[in-house]
Amino acid sequence: MYNADLLARWPHSADGEPEPPALLRLEADFSGYRDIVCSMLDSFGIPYFTNRPGIGELLFIRGGFSPEGIEIFVPASRLEEATSLLNTAGEPAEENIEQNEEEDSL
Repeated sequence: MYNADLLARWPHSADGEPEPPALLRLEADFSGYRDIVCSMLDSFGIPYFTNRPGIGELLFIRGGFSPEGIEIFVPASRLEEATSLLNTAGEPAEENIEQNEEEDSL
């Protein structure tokens, strides 16, 4: 069921074929960060799928961990948007900075 939902949300080319995936490069590689990234992608409506390279999937199923980490793929047309989202996630909006500076000066 999840795969059918992903395929329905994944962008398609003019001939109806799903567009190619692109690897989303992460600054950190630990489970909590990956969970946050996936949650952010969901929130912004960016479809994605994950892959555990090598024998990672087998080890994850048997032991609950993947020594080689996890890869997150997004549609190639949305890679720049996803990367930008991750790069600006921790930065406050400019108007909030100005407002805080005004409050501090009072």
